Amino acid sequence: MVTDDTIAALSSPPPAVGRVCASILRLSGPQTFSVLEKLLGSSIPRRRGLFHAELSVEGIPVPAVIYTFAAPHSYTGQDMAELHVSAAAAAVERIFSQILERTRQARPGEFTLRAYLNGKLDLTQAEAVAQIVSGSNTAQVLAAEKLLAGRLAQTIGQIQAALLDWLSRLEAGLDFAEEDIEILPAAQAAQILQSLRSQIEQLLTGALRYERMIDLPSVGIAGAVNAGKSMLTNALLGRPRSIVSDARAVTRDVLAEILPLGDLDCVLFDCAGLSTQPPLDALDALAQQAARSALQKADLILFCIDITKPDRTEDRGIFTLLGSGPLLALATQSDRLAPAEIPARLAQLNAEFGREFLPVSALRGDGLDALKEQIRKTLLQQRTAAPETDAALMLNQRHRRILSETSAALAEAAKQVEQGREEIAAMLVRSAWEQLGGFERENLSEAVLEQIFSRFCIGK
Repeated sequence: MVTDDTIAALSSPPPAVGRVCASILRLSGPQTFSVLEKLLGSSIPRRRGLFHAELSVEGIPVPAVIYTFAAPHSYTGQDMAELHVSAAAAAVERIFSQILERTRQARPGEFTLRAYLNGKLDLTQAEAVAQIVSGSNTAQVLAAEKLLAGRLAQTIGQIQAALLDWLSRLEAGLDFAEEDIEILPAAQAAQILQSLRSQIEQLLTGALRYERMIDLPSVGIAGAVNAGKSMLTNALLGRPRSIVSDARAVTRDVLAEILPLGDLDCVLFDCAGLSTQPPLDALDALAQQAARSALQKADLILFCIDITKPDRTEDRGIFTLLGSGPLLALATQSDRLAPAEIPARLAQLNAEFGREFLPVSALRGDGLDALKEQIRKTLLQQRTAAPETDAALMLNQRHRRILSETSAALAEAAKQVEQGREEIAAMLVRSAWEQLGGFERENLSEAVLEQIFSRFCIGK
């Protein structure tokens, strides 16, 4: 695994052809500063800094802002830099090609891989970087941010320190056994171990909910303004979460909650009603952008149409916007029609959109159980159709294995202490301490590491 060369990547979305937009070019490696100096034609101090510069592309000046980070005080632990340029796609491609003349294009996740290998991140935090980039809603991003902040690793470190303190006190008592000195009474020693084991169990059932949230499939509710999305969200969750109003564009943010589905949970999110019309104002424009971005990343979309609506021109436009991803079609507000009218309306919708629509009523609860079952089956089919690699599941499995084995060792150690077998207990606690030491940095093969980081975006 080569990590001592210099890599470069376009770390922002590719600019659209013919449009001027902001782009970020990222470099990392020992030649970072010399590559920049060649590009700019002037020297750059080897330190952390911000520089305004002007690049020349076919004789045309392109303003740029350059951020530099000298090793080891950077994200990757190497010399690193970012070029922020506002230019057309052709100019950005030309600048990037000049950089690649003296560097290598980075592979997916290679910047974060270097951060991990250089001790800047542990595996939990590295995985969080990928999840922040790919998270489809606020709940998943916040959960990933908690992992990135290292809170899980900090808790493990505190438990390790407590185990080491327990071990040193017990072994001191064993060293002075002939002096009839009991530095750590057996009852107290067992109580401390049980307390630490309780913390481990809480991690298994509690703190790992961050990872659980990240890994849950994401289901978004989409449709036109006032299609009944917020009321449907509240009905599925069984509690008020979204604001329900007849006023236009009430929902601005992407609101997310966990929806239990028996043997499979998901993150259900509600967002602003989509529209093919110009936004009402700046806030509406931002809400529309946030909604489309979240729905593009969703594992499943619940497409809602008010079954009583006579004109479905806007709905057809929204349906086209949603693309060809996994989708369940819902005919909402079915309680507003007489039961005899519903079949004919459904037939119209099925023919017009080429989809089988499920009639639902958030007010009366009609069709909600059937909807939950359809969501569950669809998500399970997705997981079966796209097998998850060992790398995709490795981190969660690794964490649970280490914590489960540690908990078992502490339980047995407490039992041995109570039975007067302090030396056996000390051996078990030392084993538990060593197991927790593999939580942040475990000896993983090069192939496994490449699998883990290959799931990242290029430039991350």
